[in-house]
Amino acid sequence: MQLFEQPCPGEDPRPGGQIGEVELSTYAPPAGVPGKPADPHFLPVLCCVSPSGSRVPRDLLGGPGGFTLEDALFGLLFGADATLLQSPVVLCGLPDGQLCCVILKALVTSRSAPGDPNALVKILHHLEEPVIFIGALKTEPQAAEAAENFLPDEDVHSDCLVALGHHGRMLAIKASWDESGKLVPELREYCLPGPVLCAACGGGGRVYHSTPSDLCVVDLSRGSTPLGPEQPEEGPGGLPPMLCPASLNICSVVSLSASPRTHEGGTKLLALSAKGRLMTCSLDLDSEIPGPARMTTESAGRKIKELLSGIGDISERVSFLKKAVDQRNKALTSLNEAMNVSCALLSSGAGPRPISCTTSTTWSRLQTQDMLMATCVLENSSSFSLDQGWTLCIQVLTSSCALDLDSACSAITYTIPVDQLGPGARREVTLPLGPGVPLCCATLQWLLAENAAVDIVRARALSSIQGVAPDGADVHLIVREVAMTDLCPAGPIQAVEIQVESSSLADICRAHHAIVGRMQTMVTEQAAQGSSAPDLRVQYLRQIHANHETLLREVQTLRDRLCTEDEASSCATAQRLLQVYRQLRHPSLILL
Repeated sequence: MQLFEQPCPGEDPRPGGQIGEVELSTYAPPAGVPGKPADPHFLPVLCCVSPSGSRVPRDLLGGPGGFTLEDALFGLLFGADATLLQSPVVLCGLPDGQLCCVILKALVTSRSAPGDPNALVKILHHLEEPVIFIGALKTEPQAAEAAENFLPDEDVHSDCLVALGHHGRMLAIKASWDESGKLVPELREYCLPGPVLCAACGGGGRVYHSTPSDLCVVDLSRGSTPLGPEQPEEGPGGLPPMLCPASLNICSVVSLSASPRTHEGGTKLLALSAKGRLMTCSLDLDSEIPGPARMTTESAGRKIKELLSGIGDISERVSFLKKAVDQRNKALTSLNEAMNVSCALLSSGAGPRPISCTTSTTWSRLQTQDMLMATCVLENSSSFSLDQGWTLCIQVLTSSCALDLDSACSAITYTIPVDQLGPGARREVTLPLGPGVPLCCATLQWLLAENAAVDIVRARALSSIQGVAPDGADVHLIVREVAMTDLCPAGPIQAVEIQVESSSLADICRAHHAIVGRMQTMVTEQAAQGSSAPDLRVQYLRQIHANHETLLREVQTLRDRLCTEDEASSCATAQRLLQVYRQLRHPSLILL
């Protein structure tokens, strides 16, 4: 920015000698992303501002490039030096969003020694988007009404400075009083529809701005925005808390100018469209510009409930979608794992297998019988991990069918879940190779070893049986094979669950006593042979035992209460007793 002397009347009209120079630093936006439209090129926006008592000729400040500010706002913005010197100030809106000012009478450096920008240039604000318009207007209702009646050659002292960015961010600055009665600058930022092509300040505290799709007007005068019950009224000289743009139904205006109030009582706009059409638009200033409707407490509460309900629905949907995404991610991870393991097995050729299973046989003593046992060792020598979902399937055939896989013969298939078999890990499984029978069938045969019906159970390989108690009630024994996944850190443990069903509680207790007695005998025999249980999570077993003790104490309390309560109260107690019995079954106590 260079400052020259103004030639006197009658002299050479060209500018005189240079009396000052200063350089404004600005950040140039990047050229843009290759393949996408380049950002528009913006030039700095300049205007000259003077205090109300300045002797600057009127013709230098007339038009869109210059205006006069009230002394209070001028002093708050540009400082005491500019006010005392009665110096005009050049406002610069830069493409990087800076809103700077330069006091002309302080710019007295030479061209050979430019001035220090830190001392001569003051940054008022940063819009963080290219500045495309700087203007001033009257916002006080009485002052704005008087300003509308000024003649074109009369001086209007504006009380509000506005700056508008390309993307719709607008800054308004006005002198206001704080709570302590001190005069301070009030700055408010508003968001208007963008991108903004041009703008102009008109009478009545109105700002007109153009976008590619519309020409809008906002009102900055006090009292233009109705207040809701939750919005307190601003103090003297305050700016409206929000702006509501009103559409004028004119699009693609690239240059705009607003004239003072006409004799007919309106405002005339001079607009140039993107197609080169010059248009005039007369507006009635007395027409009401729409603002936000007053909201009652009841309607506000209803609106809040609707919003909260919508937020709850969206949150529930997001949670559901997140679960679905997690499930699909796990499925894709398992599928990718399966593909990697399959490719590793197929590409191994004649070399060592990345995942191998070796089998060895030994004789062992099981239930007072010598039994041929098979020990299968699954070893993972690959760099992949076999997580949940993998199962080791072992099929045991009779010797007569082992050489002819297509022949029809009986076979037993054992399925053992493989859980977290990482690289370098191995899993060992021991299986009986006798005639042997599923574990649930063998358990039922063991329970009925001294009963005449054991031969039928063995012949039919039954896992459940129905008998008759001495009192004639039916007793149903059901044996299921289960895998205990939470007991052993090494993996699942094969176990059986014995369920007793009867319509007689006494018969259930007798059958339960007989089963527990046989198990106690088996445990004693196993302990005498020196066999030991696998490595277990003892703390987990202790927790189950402690929980059962607590529930059993509650059972005793409820049963004592049933003996003393009347029929109406005993119904609720019986329901609670049934719930406790169900909790005792899940999970059940484990006998190893």
